Amino acid sequence: MKKLRAAVIGMGFGARVHVPAYQLHPQYELVGLAAMRPGRAKEIGASLGVPGFSDWKKLLHEVPLDVVSIATDPSWHREMAVYAMERGIHVLCEKPMALSLAEAASMVRAGAYHERAAFINHEFRYFKARQLVKEWIDTGRLGVPISVVMEGGGGGYDAVYQRSVNWLAQETHGGGFLGAIGSHWIDTLRWWLGDVQYVAGELLRDVPLRAEGTARADDGFAGFLRLASGASASLAWRAASPPARGTRFEVMGTDATLRVDNDETVWVSRESVWEPVALPNVQWPAAVPADAPRLLGNLVALLDDMARVIEGEAPSPLLVPFSEGYEVMRVMDAWIKSYQSGIRHFLL
Repeated sequence: MKKLRAAVIGMGFGARVHVPAYQLHPQYELVGLAAMRPGRAKEIGASLGVPGFSDWKKLLHEVPLDVVSIATDPSWHREMAVYAMERGIHVLCEKPMALSLAEAASMVRAGAYHERAAFINHEFRYFKARQLVKEWIDTGRLGVPISVVMEGGGGGYDAVYQRSVNWLAQETHGGGFLGAIGSHWIDTLRWWLGDVQYVAGELLRDVPLRAEGTARADDGFAGFLRLASGASASLAWRAASPPARGTRFEVMGTDATLRVDNDETVWVSRESVWEPVALPNVQWPAAVPADAPRLLGNLVALLDDMARVIEGEAPSPLLVPFSEGYEVMRVMDAWIKSYQSGIRHFLL
C-alpha cells in the first residue's frame, strides 16, 4: 500500500498533535513542516529529520505532497486550503474553519471544483462517549429528544489572566472560545440532532485585561438554540471557570436522559438515579502510547478514515467535510449576529 506524503503547517497544536499523529499512522509519511514563526519549523524538522520551512508556499511548491494539515490561526485557513487544493493536495483543516462565511464558502467550492478530500478537524466525534449518545438517539433508546445541555469551563481566572495575548485573544485573527470550543460543541449538536433553526447567543469577556495586555476576543459563550427537530439546546462555557468544573453534556429524551462527563464517562437516568453506561473499549493503533495527549488517538483514527476516502472509499460519518464545517460556521455567524443585535437570529 502506497504511503501518503503529509505535511503540517502550524507548529503550535500542529506540532503537539498533528505531527505525532502522522508519524504514528503507518499509512502516512511526514515529509515537511512549515511555521509562521521564523525558524520554528526548521528547528522542529531538524529534530525529526524532516525539512522545515518558514514560507508555507515554498513547502507546497517544493515538497511533493498528498495531504496537508493546516493548523495555523484561522486568518490563514482559506488562503492555505485553496492554494493547496489548486495543487492537487488533500486538506485537513483546523477549526474554526475560516474568518467568515464567505471564506468558508470559497473553501467548499474549491474542494468540490478540484475534487480533493477536504475535512475539518472536529476530532471530538471520535470520543466513544459522544458516539454512544449518537447511537442512542438514532436507535430511539432515548425516546424523542427534547433538550441538550452542554456546560463547561477550564483554567480558572488566574490562568486566563496569565494567558498570552496571542491570536486566540484577537477577534481579527479568528480568536475566541466560541470558535475554539463552541465550534466543536455546535458540530456535535448538529451531528446528534440536525439543523439549527435559530440562535440567541451571548459572548463573554470575563478577563479582558491580561498580564500582557488586552484581550479583544471572547473568553466564553452562552446561548440558547432551537433545532429544526423541535428540540432545544443550552450551551455555556467560560475559560475563567475553575478547572474542576470540567465539561458535562446532558441529552434528555422522552424515555431517558444521558449524561456525559468530560467525554470519559456516561450515565443514564430513567427515573431518579444515575446509573453508569459501559463504553466500548477504545481500540487505537498499538503505536499510540498510553500517555499520549488526549486527542492524539482521535486524530490517528480520523487520519485512518481520511486515508480510506483518498483511496476511493465512502467517507465515515465521523469525518466532517468542508460542507459541514460551513454549516457550523453558519451557526457561529448567527450567534455573533444575535449577540450584536440582542435578538435571536434565524438560520431556517
